[in-house]
Parts: sequence; C-alpha cells; structure tokens
Amino acid sequence: MQPTIQRLYFEFYRENTNEHSPRNEYEPSPANFFIPVIAEFIGSFLFTFLGIFPYLHIVNTQLAVSLLDGVALFTLMCILGRFSGAHFNPAQTLSVIFVGKCRLAVGFFMIFMQFLGAFLGAVYAQCVLQRSAFAVAMHAAIRWSKTDIYAPNRLQVSSVVVGMVPYVLRSYLQHGPLLLLLDIPLSVKQQIWRGPLA
Repeated sequence: MQPTIQRLYFEFYRENTNEHSPRNEYEPSPANFFIPVIAEFIGSFLFTFLGIFPYLHIVNTQLAVSLLDGVALFTLMCILGRFSGAHFNPAQTLSVIFVGKCRLAVGFFMIFMQFLGAFLGAVYAQCVLQRSAFAVAMHAAIRWSKTDIYAPNRLQVSSVVVGMVPYVLRSYLQHGPLLLLLDIPLSVKQQIWRGPLA
C-alpha cells in the first residue's frame, strides 16, 4: 500500500482586467468622527488605570509591569482596534496623521482624548487605591527605585518563553497560510485545498 501525499500549492492568481474593485467612499458623519475618538479615550483610560497596579508590592516589578502592560495592550488592541486603529499613544497618532491615513481634525481630537483618558485613568486609580498604595505605585513607576528592581531569573524567563511560543505559533499557523489565499478565486482555492491527487 502506497502512502498518499497531499500537497498545498500557494500560487497567486490575478485577473487581467482594468476594472477597479468597488470601494466604499468616505462620507463625513458624526459616527465617523466620534467612534474612533471614544475608542481612543476608553483605551487610554483603561491602559493607564490597569498600568498602575503592577507596581503595588510586587517583588519583580519589571517583569510584572511588562507582562501586565503587554496583556492589557494586546487585549485593548483586539477589542478597540477595529474602531480607531488602537493607537493609545499621541506619537503614533501623529505619525498616522503625517502619513495621511487619518483626517487632521479626527487625529488631533483623538490625541486630546488620549491625554484626557490617561489623566482620568490615573485620577480614577487614585480614587480606587488608598493614598499610601497610590504613592508607592507612583514612586515605583516614576523613580524605579533600586529596591524594587530585580532581574528576572532563568526560570521566569523560560516560563514566559514556553508560555508565549505556542500562542505565537498557533496564531501564525492559523492565519499565515490563509492570508496568502485572499486574492485567489474560489475555484482555485477549492482545488488547492483538495490537493492534486483528489
């Protein structure tokens, strides 16, 4: 009995036409103006609010801040990215404005709301935390005192790497080959997935 070998072919197929694909033209409306701005406000607020907590009585502050900020930013980008692009940073918003991918009025209002969201996130964290806890967190965040900084040991680094590598590989394997097939007509996709021996 011979083994059956099935191969996937990743080839690009382009139609030779001069017709442009239909595009949705931009129509100014209040929704196109306020939705990205509100998304940036909410994202900056939550990112600042959640970013204060890892400084509270944790032995390895750098590792905790890195992990929590990374998880918070990834989560907020997944939730709010489709509304505003998930900048949460005035420098990134300015670069998007300079490249021409964002209108000037929307971009500057997004920057204002990012500052306002970050400010109100810090104020809300101060209201939620006790005064001494907030002072400790702000001191650690601003000063990075030597008593709070410890280099991660090998076990911590290896556990982070072992924990994150499967997620990165799964994401690539799940979405990588599919991205290559976006411009291919359906009949060619069906032939590719069935394989040459089907």
